[in-house]
Amino acid sequence: MIKRFIRSFLEMLNNTSIESTNALRKRSAEETANSVINGPTSPKIQRKPKKVKYAMLLAYQGQNYFGMQFQRNPKFPTIENHLFNAMEAHGFITKEHYVNLMDWHFQRAARTDRSVSAVGQVFL
Repeated sequence: MIKRFIRSFLEMLNNTSIESTNALRKRSAEETANSVINGPTSPKIQRKPKKVKYAMLLAYQGQNYFGMQFQRNPKFPTIENHLFNAMEAHGFITKEHYVNLMDWHFQRAARTDRSVSAVGQVFL
């Protein structure tokens, strides 16, 4: 009884695969004929650029800075202000990224006070 079941199941799979192969061939032939006659029917879908993540390890002397964390007041220069200016100059970010840092998933590993230096500071 099990042999009969297995045999009928395998025959069913074989018939299904033959039918699906024939259907795919027929569909492919129809699409080829339509594209030759009518030209391409659908525009190519443009793929989104792949997101890339960067990590920076910086060392800095904080003697002339008011801490590391970004401040909107230009009277108080910070490490992140200089970092963002450099990233904008090289095309990594735009002016809109200054408005909301979370839009581009900016993260820092720590923050410092005024005149604090760092040997290894990680930015993501």
